[in-house]
This record gives sequence, C-alpha cells and structure tokens, in this order.
Amino acid sequence: MRNQINRLTLTALLLMSSFVVHCATPDSGVVFNKLTDTLYVTMNNQGANVGMLVGEKAILLIDAGAKRPGNAQALLKGIRKISNKPIKYVLNTHYHFDHTGGNPFFAAMGATIIAQQQMRYSTRPHHLRFKQQFSMSFAGEEISMFHVPGHTKDSAIVFLSKANALFMGDSYSPDMLMYEGVEGKAGYDQMVEKAMSLTNHQSRIIPGHGAISTASDLKRSHEIRDLYRARVGQLYQKGWSAQRIFEDKQTKAILGSGITYYGLRLPQDIIESNFIKAFELTSAQLSRFEGVYVSQDGITTEIFEEDGKLVIRRQGSFLAELRAMSATSFDLVGFPFVQQEEVNFVVSKQGAVEKLVLSIPHRFVLNQWIVAGDAVKKP
Repeated sequence: MRNQINRLTLTALLLMSSFVVHCATPDSGVVFNKLTDTLYVTMNNQGANVGMLVGEKAILLIDAGAKRPGNAQALLKGIRKISNKPIKYVLNTHYHFDHTGGNPFFAAMGATIIAQQQMRYSTRPHHLRFKQQFSMSFAGEEISMFHVPGHTKDSAIVFLSKANALFMGDSYSPDMLMYEGVEGKAGYDQMVEKAMSLTNHQSRIIPGHGAISTASDLKRSHEIRDLYRARVGQLYQKGWSAQRIFEDKQTKAILGSGITYYGLRLPQDIIESNFIKAFELTSAQLSRFEGVYVSQDGITTEIFEEDGKLVIRRQGSFLAELRAMSATSFDLVGFPFVQQEEVNFVVSKQGAVEKLVLSIPHRFVLNQWIVAGDAVKKP
C-alpha cells in the first residue's frame, strides 16, 4: 500500500508542478478582470486567484499569489495597471504557498496581513489573526472573514456583501477536488453549509483555482464530491488499493466532464481524511504524550489533546493532527498528498514518555520546511 501511495504521490506532484507552471509565468502579464467598480480578480496569476478591492486611498488584496521568484513583482505590475494606490491590507484564505507567497513582498511595502489564528503555525508572515470571524469596512464594502473547517486548519472564506462575492480559497474549485483536510466529510459539509448561507443565485463565487462560479456550481461540486468520496470509501473497505481505486473507470466516471481530474487530489487523501481508523487509545493513554518537547537546536514542539485527538504544533512551522497507528507511533494528518510523516514516542521501561522522533521520509512543497529529528520531553 505504501509503495502504491508513493507512486501516486510522485504522479500527483509532477502534475501539480505542470499545473502551476501553466497558470502563468512572471513575464506573461497578470491581468485583473473587473467585477464591480471597485472589485477585480486575476485568474492568470501564477498560483492562486487573487482578488483586489480598490478604495479611494488604498488597495486590499485577497490572497497574495505564489512564492516563485518574480511572481509578487509580476502581480504588482498587474495591480499597477489598475491603480497606483498603496496596498494596505492582504487577507489570506489559508497558509499554502500559492496563496501566501507574496506576503513578505507586500508586507515590506507596508501592507497588513490578516489571517486565521492558526496561521501562526506556518512559516508565512502575517500581522493580525482572528479565531472564528473578522469584519471590516473598506472601499464601501462590508467584508467578513469566516474560519471554516476543511482544506487546512486555518482555512477561511471571505464575503463581500455589497459585491455579493465570496472568495473561497482552496475550500472550493470548479476544476478539481481539493484536499479535504483532517475533518473529512464532516468538515466539508460544514464549510459548504456556511458558504451557501452567505450566497444566493446571484452571488459570484471566486475559487482559489478556476473560473468564477455560482452557488449552483458549488452545490453540484459538493454533490459530486460526496458521490466520489462514498465510492472511494466503499472500494477501500473492500480492500482495494489506492492505485486500483484511482484507475477504476466507474470511480473516474463520477467526476464526469464538469470537473477535470488533474490528478492533484488522489484517493489516498480522501482515504486518510475519512476512512483510516486510528489505533484505539484511551484518553489517559493519550494524555501521557501531552507536553512540550525540545530538540537540540532549541526548537520547541507542543503536543496536546483536543476533542479526543492529539495535535502537534510548532510556532512558525506547522500544525497537524496525530492519528495513532500503534501504542507509541502516530501518523501526521493534515498535509495534502500522503507523505508518511510519522511521530514515534520513546517510552522508558517505567512507562514514562521520554522523547519524540519526527520522521519525514518524503519531502515536497508543503512539508519541506518542517525540521525532522528527536525532541526531548520537558519534565
């Protein structure tokens, strides 16, 4: 199973690289499309779609583009075709590199970066954080950011009431199935319910990737996702491998022609989010792993229990759920594409937890900054 997952992962990463490259290059010229007198969006920016709201004195961005060299400068050139006003705010829908790569560039220009509070467990620079909801007025718009479960722990959607426009980041795309995150179907159901409560048939829904959509498009995509997830789960429970599920014609047919399957979101992600059962540990057994662990270079890692599950986090680094695979071995859940990230706890003969060992056997763009190795538990 793991070897099959590795082959699927390599295929996915190659396809993702191709997709990102074809979105745009820094020299291709970023073009913003006008939605209202003050609201614009670019979909040929390298990486994710970026929204722009132009006020009388300043500009607000929704996401900041990818991290590749020259991308932020190219995005700025596209902005300057519309307005020379200073960029005052950047709202991040989540921490992934194709949405926050421009954060340092625009922060250096004086912009204030606003994100959900769990952005603190990423490497992305930001200034203001919110927990569940954040509201502000800008350029005659009432802007609301809502924390939603799903794609990442810090995922947020941004609603502009006057424009009747909802920016969803990677919580939705009309073109592909996005990673579901640690909460799987339950989290995605909550996210879609929130999005539908904000929108109507006249709303414009701006995905993180892909064309501007409607509430009907979102509903249809969600229905397809439910069918696809159910099919993947059914076959997985029968003992099918992720490779076999991926190649199954009936499974692929569920996606139809309305959603292109780029290969970016493979069955193992859906399996990890929804169908892998954890090794059963009691709350008392989980609690002994809680605490602060310090590596030789002084990096601090915190383990704590939340809603009956262990969570691992490092300030300015990463946040993930720990799923028990044995009495002392845990899988890191929360990164797209299963990469076999693991935490193994070393326990003394007396049963005391002494240290953790973080292993990351396969590096890729969304885990490359995480420092692996040993960390000793503080008394």
